[in-house]
Order: sequence, then structure tokens, then C-alpha cells
Amino acid sequence: MDTVLYIESLKDYIIIYLINEKHTVKYSITAFQDLLDHRFLRIHCSYIVNVDKIAAYTQHDMEIGDKEIPIGDHYRQSVQQYLQTGNYREV
Repeated sequence: MDTVLYIESLKDYIIIYLINEKHTVKYSITAFQDLLDHRFLRIHCSYIVNVDKIAAYTQHDMEIGDKEIPIGDHYRQSVQQYLQTGNYREV
């Protein structure tokens, strides 16, 4: 899990982006989220990020590697809370 950068949802599949590769798996992002530990943060209906890999962030997006990932409106308040306190509450 240390090499996972972020996870992206595409309908019934997820793409797990690692440092040098990616894997596509038939799994829902919500079900997969339940398997992840505290290092992973849901920031959008289609994205989960590894908080240890965040290079930069604004109120509207996060940068991981060379990818800018949007922060969804529904998740924005919880993401801001996490980034300020380290305490994430699922919305």
C-alpha cells in the first residue's frame, strides 16, 4: 500500500495508480474504500488519495505526482478538516 498514489473510479472498475504502474480491477470504489487504512482519504466521488503522497493542495484540488485531482464539493468540508487536524469524518 505504500506505493499506491491514488485510486480512481470508472463505473464498475477502479484504477489503482502506483508509483510506476497502474492496475484496473472490477470493484466499486466505495467497497474498496472499506479495505483501506487511515492513509487513504476520499476526496471526490471518483477519487481516493494516499495522504502521504500529497505534494500540494488548494481548496479545489490536490496534486499527487503530476496529476491534479479535484476535491468534490460534497467532500470539501471533511477534506479541509482532515488537512487541518488529521481527523477525517466520512460525509
